[in-house]
Amino acid sequence: MKLQFKDLFQKYTISRMKKYVAYYRVSTQKQGQSGLSLEAQRSYVEKFAKDTFLIVKDFIEVESGKNNERPKLKEAIRKK
Repeated sequence: MKLQFKDLFQKYTISRMKKYVAYYRVSTQKQGQSGLSLEAQRSYVEKFAKDTFLIVKDFIEVESGKNNERPKLKEAIRKK
């Protein structure tokens, strides 16, 4: 299969983009189940990242921000 120029350019561009992880958090199970807050966070990150950097992994957590022992946050930090 022969790749077209635009396909090669896209692969090159993606390979050159800075790669980041995204961490999304809601405080309550109700927020997490509704997905509204998570979707808003994801939408903001996608708009911010557009054509600038690549999100390679998402981390989602339902946990109070007051709790410093957040497993997904720790995992996200280790992933960077």
